[in-house]
Amino acid sequence: AVVSTQSGHYGRGGGDVEDDDNKGFWDRAREAKRTADGIVSSFITMVTITSVTIIGTCCIITAAVIPFVAVVIGIIKFDQCPANSMIPVYLIVVGVLGMISSFLSMTQQVMDDEKKEKSTDCDSALIPLL
Repeated sequence: AVVSTQSGHYGRGGGDVEDDDNKGFWDRAREAKRTADGIVSSFITMVTITSVTIIGTCCIITAAVIPFVAVVIGIIKFDQCPANSMIPVYLIVVGVLGMISSFLSMTQQVMDDEKKEKSTDCDSALIPLL
């Protein structure tokens, strides 16, 4: 039987209710292959999934690397900035704050993912009872 969950998504009973945000690359690829109307449609969907995954990964890596590079440049050029002696200090401070912000953001994301997994486990235990 098809049931509705609290989040408004629909699926078959038995715990296989899962929204697109929780699906990994390979899960999305398998679903695209299974639901595609033809080879061209499947190819276009796979290219879209791959490009979104690559772009997202590049953004995450860039966001993690920029603060680190700012700290490194600030440390290397600490006494060598001809324009303003405070610029290396600013780079170090901004870099450290950026790394702390990235770390806290990633920690929050992990905690949210764990909450989703726990709620999905509870939902999958309750769905067969409905």
